[in-house]
Amino acid sequence: MPDGAWTRSPWAQLAFNCHLSKPDGGGEAVVFRRGWKPSDEATPGRVTGYATYLTESEPSVSVNPDVGDAIMFDPRNYHLVTPCTGGRRITLSFFVGLTGAGPLVVWS
Repeated sequence: MPDGAWTRSPWAQLAFNCHLSKPDGGGEAVVFRRGWKPSDEATPGRVTGYATYLTESEPSVSVNPDVGDAIMFDPRNYHLVTPCTGGRRITLSFFVGLTGAGPLVVWS
């Protein structure tokens, strides 16, 4: 990292998702224990997102929040949302990060 970049770039971050509507079925957030690695970019089978075999044997947690619930997780871990049926899943989402200089930064 270039000199001074650690003071501007987040070294820790969380994703925040507040659920405003939920479908009749599906729409669960699944977060895997495995974090992203630069070498993952060269994995075969990757078109968009990530190659699913990277997480096949990884422990995961599935969360099905109700309307008004919020979840926070490390977005650097592989994650997905299961397909929705019978309605829409709408969330208010953003990221919060901590920089080396100390201030929190927020982006979406």
